[in-house]
Amino acid sequence: MTVRGVTSGFARDTARPLARAGLLPLVGGLLLLAAAPLEAATLTLPATGVAPGTAFSVPITIDNASGILGTDLVITYTAATLQATAVSKTAITNPHTLTTNLSTPGVIRISLFGTTPLSGSGEFLLLNFTAVGGEGSTSPLHFQSAQLNEGMIGANPQDGGVCVRSLTTETQGLTLSLVAGSVTDAILSWSSDAFADAYNVYRGTRADLADLACLTPDVAGLSTGDGGGALPPGSRFVYYVTGVNCRGESTAGFATGGAERILPFPCP
Repeated sequence: MTVRGVTSGFARDTARPLARAGLLPLVGGLLLLAAAPLEAATLTLPATGVAPGTAFSVPITIDNASGILGTDLVITYTAATLQATAVSKTAITNPHTLTTNLSTPGVIRISLFGTTPLSGSGEFLLLNFTAVGGEGSTSPLHFQSAQLNEGMIGANPQDGGVCVRSLTTETQGLTLSLVAGSVTDAILSWSSDAFADAYNVYRGTRADLADLACLTPDVAGLSTGDGGGALPPGSRFVYYVTGVNCRGESTAGFATGGAERILPFPCP
């Protein structure tokens, strides 16, 4: 019997070479072109910070959703810090049906399926939480399991986390004292911020702060030294200090006109 110009004998005799070429023989001499394997997808949860008592969303992002028909995820978190309230679809996953199980504190079970393959990259799902932990509490966001198309597409899950902290405020009380016997070496000190874990120190030469650049990042204490350096006659050094915690860096204050200052060269 001949099917599409290929005899059954030809299919039997060349089964192994055809399989190596991506062709699989079927009964009756039919040949099936095997689909190329789909690329693995990276699923990422971010590290983020929120204020106590805040309701917020955490995105799961994906780098390549091409070909996904089914998604099964189990994500764990610390129930004493966070309370999961819902899971929401995004533009990428909107064509699929979403089912979730949040009944076990600390565990989010997600099933997403459809008949149309997904595509694109970006926000894949949104995890909705309320921060129930106190100031300074934390929670990992951990992919306990991640399957795409029942394992036919590789999944590369990247964990994240949440910290519960109030924002730092504009640092106050900055003073500069020359080291005894020196005309360049100085010690900067400042007042403590209740919510800061560290401080970034900036230095510039302009009174409008337009050239402030990072001098010393992540200072753990309330003072640091500055070796100074040569300055043209009539010029000056201008210093600024900001507080830092897991939510980010504090404001640099506000100009006379009310606009918030933007640091031109922030510390890394």
